Amino acid sequence: MSEFTTATTNENNTPTSSPPNAITPDAVYDLDKESTILIQSNDGYLFVIPRASLQFSTFLSSMMEAVCDDENTENMVTCELVEGDALGRIALFLNHCVEDELEELKPPVPQGTKFEDLIPAWYSNYAKEMTDNMCAKIIIASDYMGIPRLSALLIAYFGLRIRECKTPQEIADMFGIKRKYKTPDMAKLEEKYPMCYAAAREIIKKQVEASSN
Repeated sequence: MSEFTTATTNENNTPTSSPPNAITPDAVYDLDKESTILIQSNDGYLFVIPRASLQFSTFLSSMMEAVCDDENTENMVTCELVEGDALGRIALFLNHCVEDELEELKPPVPQGTKFEDLIPAWYSNYAKEMTDNMCAKIIIASDYMGIPRLSALLIAYFGLRIRECKTPQEIADMFGIKRKYKTPDMAKLEEKYPMCYAAAREIIKKQVEASSN
């Protein structure tokens, strides 16, 4: 099974199986609580991340501070707004960030830059092997969890793909939007908005006269 394989879903995009990196409740007892913590999704799936990865998430680090202040609390943070399929991928990202930290992406990205040339191979594959719907879910979840490097990674992935599109219809097709965008009939637009076109012609006329003097 691929590291990036998600849980299977039904026609409503609802998970019908556990995310591949989820652990069972019984496995919790074998974890090293000094070096790892548990994160739980709103649908009950458990994932293990290194304590060292807390530096990449303001939400998790602040929640763990609260956990450490309460000796009766389990070594776990519940992410109440994140589903298991998304949280599993976020756990993968945080685990890998500890091993190979992703540098912060700073705009602007030069024109013509390819995503795979901008991002290390692991992170490039991480983004590319997700569906657009999953990418969108993780962007929202990473914002909630305060993981700016993850949201920046996926926003860059979307942005560079959109930059390659030449027309609104290509963007619509990329995201599965069914609306059809047609090239406007300029004659009909001029007939419908005569004052706008008259003003535009006057501006162009003055610019031409000014440039010829």
